[in-house]
Amino acid sequence: MTCKTLILTSIPSPYRVTVFNEIDKILGNDFMVFYVAKKHPSFNWNEEVLHHNHKYISDNPDESLYRKLKLYNPDIIITCGFNLVMIKAIIYTFLFGKKRIANTDAWELNERNYSFFHILIRKVMYKRMGAFVSVSMNGYNNFKRYKISEEKIFISHYAIDNDYSFKFINSEKKFDLMFSGQFIDRKMPFFFCEVVELLAKSKKDLKVLLIGDGELRDQVITRFKNNNIDFTYPGFIQKSELPSYYASSRLFLFPTRLDSWGVVANDACAVGTPVITCENAGSAGDLVIDNYNGYVLPLNAEIWVEHINLLLRDTDKYTVFSKNCLTHIKRYAPSEAAEGLVNAVNYLKNI
Repeated sequence: MTCKTLILTSIPSPYRVTVFNEIDKILGNDFMVFYVAKKHPSFNWNEEVLHHNHKYISDNPDESLYRKLKLYNPDIIITCGFNLVMIKAIIYTFLFGKKRIANTDAWELNERNYSFFHILIRKVMYKRMGAFVSVSMNGYNNFKRYKISEEKIFISHYAIDNDYSFKFINSEKKFDLMFSGQFIDRKMPFFFCEVVELLAKSKKDLKVLLIGDGELRDQVITRFKNNNIDFTYPGFIQKSELPSYYASSRLFLFPTRLDSWGVVANDACAVGTPVITCENAGSAGDLVIDNYNGYVLPLNAEIWVEHINLLLRDTDKYTVFSKNCLTHIKRYAPSEAAEGLVNAVNYLKNI
């Protein structure tokens, strides 16, 4: 018996496309993705080659979402969030008797910033969902806060093409520390600067790699120049080139005020580069395990410098952490993430 499944999501981001391509291998023509748009203005990614059935809602704005949904006629609709497009799709499922799955990367820390209205929408909608898919254990536990039974909750993490990254594992380590991401306040580039400046007092040959773009970029670069920090800034790097950069650094620093997951941690672990992050990252304790393949530390620059020195000076410990990165990242492959979503679909098919 066929069961047509539709995922409605924002854009074809690299860490979702890898997973959707794997789902297509399992569900085939019974699987479709509707993307709201082709690109997000904040991300300058090259257009992805998509190996799954898909449509862009923005291609024909005169045709309503309801019409698009009726033409495909899915049995199950997976929505990703509660913006206006997602709510319209959920209303469609009520009108036409379709089954619903909620897929979100949000967790407790995200929801602290939500308004009463946003929380109310989730409380109302979650009571009417058949299954739930989170990105992390933090998200899994957050669903449980809504009194959702564990049998209805599944995990499908964000994933990169690990096999492609593995090709760069033995690259030369040209840098000690790396920052990769948007140069915005939430990503805490100034905290990274503080850590680097403290470390540079004791490590005179320190070399730093900066990747990304954003409104604070020039301030960070000026600060490093003024403090005579030896750094390299190649700019914004496309996905295909990223593994070689992550592999060229001994450590990846990932401070953040809030990240629902943080795919940058996947990028680092997939080339054996240990990660230092904080509890504000959704991948902390999940992909990045304290004192195993990196550290999960409080946002205190002196504590970060202490642990950085430990790994840079202890070759044996560093080697163990690096190997653990490569072992642990295998659990976060696109095929594993696809299985989580497919399990949610199969659960809903059978009830």
